[in-house]
Amino acid sequence: MQDPSKKTPVFVRFSTVAGSKGSAETVRDARGFATKFYTDEGNFDLIGNNFPVFFIQDAMKFPDLLQALKPEPHNEIPQAASAYDTFWDFVANNQESAHMVMWVMSGRAIPRSFRMMEGFGVHTFRFLNLHTNKFGGF
Repeated sequence: MQDPSKKTPVFVRFSTVAGSKGSAETVRDARGFATKFYTDEGNFDLIGNNFPVFFIQDAMKFPDLLQALKPEPHNEIPQAASAYDTFWDFVANNQESAHMVMWVMSGRAIPRSFRMMEGFGVHTFRFLNLHTNKFGGF
């Protein structure tokens, strides 16, 4: 990815974040994406969301967040847009999630199209300029 004359094939997948299999595209939910770069050195994955913040600041709370968002196992409902008690219990007990809830309740939670959707990286990453051996602007 250092050579501007070289083309790197990519594949992008979009999804809702909280909605499970079959979740509608019209639900009020964060949108996620995964971009896979196929380079000569191997595959590079970049994962992101359309919000600049996330529900939690502590990685140890991630399993609790997933459990709060999961649908009922016997009938796969309710989905992300429903009034799901376990999710709201999680929000009430984890005040750092209030910022993300404000974003989810905004117009950004139902993007007009994937083309108009902004993306924010989920994982920590940095770019290194191999020609100068210095870090990029991050």
